[in-house]
Amino acid sequence: MRRELVLVFGARVTWGVAALVAAVVGHSFVLAVDLYGQASASVAAGSLAAREFEPLLAILRPTIGGWSFCATLIGPVLAARVLAAEKDRRTFHARLLALGSAPRLLARKALAAWLGLLLLAAPIVVCALAWLAAGGHLDVRESCVVLLGVALHAGWIAAVSTAAAAWSASTPQATALALLLSVSPWILDAAGEFAALAWLGPVQRLSISPHLAGFERAVLQPGAVAWLVLAGLGALVLACIGARDDWTRGRRGASVHRLCGSAGRVSVRASGSASQDCKAASSRARAR
Repeated sequence: MRRELVLVFGARVTWGVAALVAAVVGHSFVLAVDLYGQASASVAAGSLAAREFEPLLAILRPTIGGWSFCATLIGPVLAARVLAAEKDRRTFHARLLALGSAPRLLARKALAAWLGLLLLAAPIVVCALAWLAAGGHLDVRESCVVLLGVALHAGWIAAVSTAAAAWSASTPQATALALLLSVSPWILDAAGEFAALAWLGPVQRLSISPHLAGFERAVLQPGAVAWLVLAGLGALVLACIGARDDWTRGRRGASVHRLCGSAGRVSVRASGSASQDCKAASSRARAR
């Protein structure tokens, strides 16, 4: 595991990207605080508006939005590099022989990539602590739910980036494929807004955005948690299939087909469960 951690935290590019993400997250936080301060004076006169003006939505959500934007566009570059670097150095098969198990190697690579993405999320915690130190208020339970969503999102990016690297022969190929998979939720979300993308409607259930929306509102949905965890595990299984160079192309294609069929059925069930959880949470919120 030390080798994987060195690939992540020993690279200058990791810390350069971390500094860039910290600047974006910090800017989002400062802008959110400025807007919050300006709007506070206008809601002071209305008690209803004051109850709806929550620091969680006004401060923490925009801050996490800055991280999510950077993680989606830059995170795959770091995450895919952990495995793709082994292929560039022609040490991938040697590592497989040393560990004796492709799933074990890929799990280590994905874990190291996940930790690297969590490093990029550290400024969120720093900004939250700065808000509390300045006299602001944040509910601990709600904040933990929001941060859980960040961790699950980072885990999904790490898993799909590892899968992209497993199916690629070099770092540029892995980076391009990982970026495509990472921004695919944006494309699927846009399918409902543009007629030209209407043909993507049947696969909209594969987008992670609806499952992350609840975490942004501090709503813990077991169905959404299960969907994101299973999506990450499915990506790791896909990576294991891609790493099997000893399999024929037809066998690998058949395995991917079966995996996609199982993922589609699980996605439908988990989406239904998440929808029920969301309705129940909304009912409890209205009851309050």
